[in-house]
Amino acid sequence: MLSNYYKQSRSSFYSFIFILPLFIIYELGISLISSKDLPTIRNGADVLLRKILATIGISGVYGMALALLVGVIIAFFINKGKYKDIKIRSDHFVIMIFESIVWSIVLFVILSQGQLLLGKGTAKLLMQQIVLSIGSGIFEEFVFRVILVSGLALIVGVLFKKQYFYKMSISIIIAAVIFSAFHFFGEYADTPKTSLFILRIVAGIVLGYIYILRGFGIATYSHSFYNLIVFTQIVPDP
Repeated sequence: MLSNYYKQSRSSFYSFIFILPLFIIYELGISLISSKDLPTIRNGADVLLRKILATIGISGVYGMALALLVGVIIAFFINKGKYKDIKIRSDHFVIMIFESIVWSIVLFVILSQGQLLLGKGTAKLLMQQIVLSIGSGIFEEFVFRVILVSGLALIVGVLFKKQYFYKMSISIIIAAVIFSAFHFFGEYADTPKTSLFILRIVAGIVLGYIYILRGFGIATYSHSFYNLIVFTQIVPDP
């Protein structure tokens, strides 16, 4: 049973189905937030993806939903032959949530050693904090793990064709550096600090290995749950 869970839960098909509820919550949360607060809530990776989609004519509130739907369909056909015995099991999704919570705690314990709270956003209200947590989980994992790590693996794979571990490790490290640097650019960027830069690289590496070992869905939930844990450690301004 465990081997079946491990195999199916890390598949692309399960991952995209798994993150759909998070995406819906995120979009609903965005729609309930006043327009003046949106610039501080929209995740940078979210904005980047929407701009890219807009250049090919996919825009609006339903643009990303359409992109995810296409992703689910593509994932289904990609895995159709590889996972002939794949079945949608509700208990798998429940276990995936608990596993993601465990990984988020592991991530928090590792990063707390640096005495910095990553994921600390500008949002003050509970709704904004939840939306920010979910947004960064979905879009940063999609951009920096699914797209970047996978893309780099294809390039690095030219040198390490039969050495999967080295290929993926190099890709994860490069993507983690870019992931960390990404947070220091833009209007609402963090103040550049070497310690923060290094700590975010560590976060990117940990999330990168969660992605290749456990799939996009669990990496996304782990990232989102980690952010929520961080927000519980932040005392709101009076």
